[in-house]
Order: sequence, then structure tokens, then C-alpha cells
Amino acid sequence: MRALDTLITKSIKNVNFLSVSTSETSDVKADEDTNLYSILKKCKQEAQMADESGILPSPKYFQQAAVLSRKEKKYENEIAICKYYIKLVSQYVSINNFSKADFYEKVEREIDPFKKRIYFAKKML
Repeated sequence: MRALDTLITKSIKNVNFLSVSTSETSDVKADEDTNLYSILKKCKQEAQMADESGILPSPKYFQQAAVLSRKEKKYENEIAICKYYIKLVSQYVSINNFSKADFYEKVEREIDPFKKRIYFAKKML
């Protein structure tokens, strides 16, 4: 758990999962799917679940967080979130000793949209 929190802190320097005050989140609790803080908490849960179970993390919440970051013109956050997801997938690949063929067949399609997001977000900075 500590290793995961350290990894999150290092990987997503501009996105702090715990620093948003409750008053900021209580205003939009009814619409959690459009609340960046709520989505980031779900990202953290997905990362923890993937770490504990040894499965590939689902991109769903990471994509949502990236989309919401772009909507809010927080391009650094978007880039950090995408890089974090790519790092999680890379760890999964290295732990499971994927061959290059397996990587391109099973994993590349998961991280390709994140690579594209990073490219375009950097252009918007």
C-alpha cells in the first residue's frame, strides 16, 4: 500500500488524490462521474486492485480523469495521469514477462490512446 502511494506521488506530482478539501467535493457529489477528484479516487482504487490481484488495470477511470483534466485545461494533470497509467501497464508487462509479440497483441492497444493524449496535451501547454 505504501509503495503504491509513493508511486502515485512520484508519478502524478500535479495530481494529489488527498489534498482536495471536502467543501470542494461536496458541491458536486451528486454528479461523481464529472468530478475529477472522485474519478481520481477511482483511479487509485483501480491501481490498488490491479496491484493486489496481478491483473491489467482497466483504463476506464484513467481515461475519464484525462478527459476531465483536459476539459478543465489542466494539461499537466492529463499528461501525468496518462503517464501513470502507462507506467502501471508497463509494470504489469514486466511482472508477467510478456514477449514483444504478446505485448503488441495484448497490451499496446490499451496504452496507445494514452500516448496520443500525451502528444496532444503537450501541444496545448
